Amino acid sequence: MKSTPRGSNESLTIGILSFGNQATLEHSIHSWREGGLLDFADEIIVFFNAITRQDKEIARKNRFICIGNSKNIGIGFGIEALINKASCDYFLFLENDWDLIESRETTLLRLRQAKELLQESVANCIRLRHARAFGSPLHSYQFRDNPLKSPECLMDSVHYLEDPSKSLPNHIFKIQKLSEDWFVADSAYANYTNNPCLYKTSFLKQILSSPRNAQLSIEARKVVSAYADAKKLKAEHIQFESLIQHHWKNSELRVAQGSGLFMHHPLASSGSKSKLIKPLSPGTQAYDLIFSLGYGCSCSHHLRKSGLQGASYPYDWVLNKQSIQAMAAPFLNNFRSNFCVENIVPLQDNHPKSSIHYIDKITNVVSVHDFSKNADFKSECIEFTSKQKRRANRLIKEIEAKEKILIVYEDPSNRFYSIEFSQLLEKLDKRFPGKQINILHIQYRNGFTGIKFEIISPRIFHASFDNSPDQVDPKDSWTGNSENWSELLSRFSLLLV
Repeated sequence: MKSTPRGSNESLTIGILSFGNQATLEHSIHSWREGGLLDFADEIIVFFNAITRQDKEIARKNRFICIGNSKNIGIGFGIEALINKASCDYFLFLENDWDLIESRETTLLRLRQAKELLQESVANCIRLRHARAFGSPLHSYQFRDNPLKSPECLMDSVHYLEDPSKSLPNHIFKIQKLSEDWFVADSAYANYTNNPCLYKTSFLKQILSSPRNAQLSIEARKVVSAYADAKKLKAEHIQFESLIQHHWKNSELRVAQGSGLFMHHPLASSGSKSKLIKPLSPGTQAYDLIFSLGYGCSCSHHLRKSGLQGASYPYDWVLNKQSIQAMAAPFLNNFRSNFCVENIVPLQDNHPKSSIHYIDKITNVVSVHDFSKNADFKSECIEFTSKQKRRANRLIKEIEAKEKILIVYEDPSNRFYSIEFSQLLEKLDKRFPGKQINILHIQYRNGFTGIKFEIISPRIFHASFDNSPDQVDPKDSWTGNSENWSELLSRFSLLLV
């Protein structure tokens, strides 16, 4: 933690609320440390509901101020305890399942700008949930087609609208600080949330100390006293949240939201291990559907490994030798002319081992796994084409049902097809009107250090890296460089509805 001179009006308390699931908390702490958040704080307090010895040890080794209750007394009293304990000018509230997904530089920049917005009285509350890689659940996402159906949640539109100030000009306005956009709304259109938010500490303490709220506090404490006897938690126990929600509805407050910093990432127990609930990876772009267009198997393999693709589609586990110019045709006719038995023929450069490669001469898609030597070709061909038809139908239905779609294409050539990709998108736009379809074009550069990521246009991204295998087992060399793939795909995430 840093040391801030007294009187600077810059000091920051981070208040963390945690209940069980220590693996989640430790994962989050790691991300907060890597992103520089902990260095930016002057005071870090953690409140543990149903505190355990393991909780105390986590606080001790991280040098956090540790408070808590032997029972689970709910979110509201935990937040109140954190606020009462806080001694700095600003208060950042976090629960244990929020992952910091931005760099140290970006974290510092956005926190400083958030403080300035509070100092300048632009807003009373600064939301810091990531605008694009926000995690799951986001309950207001159900209103994305008509945000005005839930006016109190209009500020959540930053998660699914490109510019809410243009789409909802009567409710949200935009200001800029350096290169960052910040959206501002009255609290009537930005409900109170226990998602990551930054406040002036004095603002929160004032809510707790107002005469009406003090009386409510006394009444709520009676409920807590009864809790010790009844040994069960009732809805009335949520004290601070009730107070601030009342304040939110009856005061002229303003709430601001920018690009954000944190993604919701609860860990779920699976046997003796823990796994991340999707969407996992930190990212700057979230999509409803992500699928591979080839060229080979490794693209789909890494999408699945990163939690970005859960079903099989027609260009998975095959070689797609189509030209970029020809790739639109199957989508335009719903793959009706693709994967017909009469068009499947042997490939001349057949694999020397047990499998035989066959090509669809109409689409130039090569099967590398579906045909075996000394097997009945006709039955295998029927099985292969039927499977590909199912996958194609699934993909068409998925595209028609989704809004934001990312196509990922790993390219064996050294060319960049900016014009061809633009033409492909134009054709797909006509076939699937109203969809936002983007393309991620991946190329390999032997000896290249790191990953070069470029935004060629708002809808076309290009990435290049060294794909030399990093697997110990030679049989896994086809997967390429898993570390570089993982780092690249961490820029993207799947929206869960």
